[in-house]
Amino acid sequence: MVTKKHLNIQRIDTETNSTHCWVVVVQRRSKIYRKMFSDGVYGGKRKALQNAIIWRDKIIAKYPPLSKKQYITIKRKNNKSGVPGVCRFQKHGRWHWVTSWATGVGKSKQLAFSSDEYGEEKAFKKACAARRKAVKQVSGVFLPNSG
Repeated sequence: MVTKKHLNIQRIDTETNSTHCWVVVVQRRSKIYRKMFSDGVYGGKRKALQNAIIWRDKIIAKYPPLSKKQYITIKRKNNKSGVPGVCRFQKHGRWHWVTSWATGVGKSKQLAFSSDEYGEEKAFKKACAARRKAVKQVSGVFLPNSG
């Protein structure tokens, strides 16, 4: 009965405590929206599922997912360069400024600019420019584990 149209919806059937329901869980930014739809309260398994889908769709409409572009421009807590997706990295004993970004499911691209070749400041600026160019080409909605 569960299909892709049931994204964010799970079934719970536990005989030991007579729990039979659909659970909707939607996370947006750092907030979690969760609601249970009991077969008994909603008049059966199918009606509970229908109500779960309606509620899930309302939450998603009110709190739409981030675009991929929005997601990849979030500055993480561990960022030390000040620019999302740009970091300093040592490779083969030499320092580089590196930028990376997701290009698809499980795929990414990375460009490195040597501090020895360009100097520290110019290598950093080149990495930032490459990152900005890459971000402009990103489109679509961010879904975890979808690239």
